[in-house]
Amino acid sequence: MASGLVSRYGVVLVLTAWLQTVNGASFRERPEPVAVLRGQTSVMKCAFIGLADDDTVIWEGGPDEKTISYNRNVLKAYRRHKIVGDSSKGEFNLEIRDSLLKDDGKYSCYTHPDDAADAALTVVVPMPTPPTISGGELTLTAGHQLSLTCRASGGHPAARLTWLNGTQPFRSATMSTNEDQTLELFLPRLTKWDNGANFTCLADQGFPQLARTKASSRILRVKYPPVVQVPSPSVHVREGEPASLNCMVDSNPKSTVTWRKLGDSLRSFNMPR
Repeated sequence: MASGLVSRYGVVLVLTAWLQTVNGASFRERPEPVAVLRGQTSVMKCAFIGLADDDTVIWEGGPDEKTISYNRNVLKAYRRHKIVGDSSKGEFNLEIRDSLLKDDGKYSCYTHPDDAADAALTVVVPMPTPPTISGGELTLTAGHQLSLTCRASGGHPAARLTWLNGTQPFRSATMSTNEDQTLELFLPRLTKWDNGANFTCLADQGFPQLARTKASSRILRVKYPPVVQVPSPSVHVREGEPASLNCMVDSNPKSTVTWRKLGDSLRSFNMPR
């Protein structure tokens, strides 16, 4: 802070006063979100600079959002919890051994409640089995509709479901948030092009490094009537030479192809496809 005075001789005299400030503790490292497998040890980091002797570092949180520790002293109720790190460097990291689902939640580290740093701890329990798909088990018919339901159960956090058509995401709807997650795929009208389509349901819990994405698939079998194509409706050959007539048939199931000369009901040729 400075002020200036002008003397009668026009000389500027500058008087400087030093403004002293008191710097309180500030974060050197704020807690960040942590994910851990159930039963494993998790560590949430928290470090300060400028800690005074009378500053108190507090951790609180968990499902009940209660105080867990004061400085390096952990309350007796939290037997699996411990404050670790180099206190000379201002480190007050929260370690939780044998992580349980009840440890899942938000945690806060602070020296003053108005400047708390929050982070979430996610305790991951992998889904025990891949998702299940209902619908489309039997052979379908072109022109009919199709409804497939993907269901995932168990695990924490709840899986996010996605339908794929081959490798491309497919529009879907009806997500529930009950114990079982479900996602429905609906096609209002099947066509022959849907025969052999591979629809896959992915169940992703959001932490692939701890819980692998699981998948189940359904390959459609769609019946459709024969479509006949004759590439060359007229063929010219010399008498006595061989003639080749081509006929292409697309159907499911396979059709029996019959050649018959017009006006001759007695002669016919059955050709395997």
